[in-house]
Amino acid sequence: INVCVPDEPVDPLLTEGINTKKIWAQKVLETYGSFAKLAYDETLAGMIQFLPDVDERIIEIQCIFVPQIKNHRRGVGTQLLKALMKDMKSPKPYFDHRKPEALVTYAFDVPGRYPQHK
Repeated sequence: INVCVPDEPVDPLLTEGINTKKIWAQKVLETYGSFAKLAYDETLAGMIQFLPDVDERIIEIQCIFVPQIKNHRRGVGTQLLKALMKDMKSPKPYFDHRKPEALVTYAFDVPGRYPQHK
């Protein structure tokens, strides 16, 4: 849960969001199983979070996060995306044991971070 959280001190609204995400994560784990992949060097280097849309039979990438600037532009996000693409080539129980039709994501900028659309 703390993977997509900044290292700096947390304000009360962010703390509330973290707690809400913990509840969401538990429900997703119970329903679909894994919903993220993590990359490590000596510490956490990055994460890709995804969620199946069972009606559309797609996987929506919700977040690719590389928290430390020292890991930006080192291919961490690319490797996470490639790992997810490889994993999605196999059938999934939540898609009636079929493969997803597509991976979908939306790029956005996070102030002070490397822009995802690039």
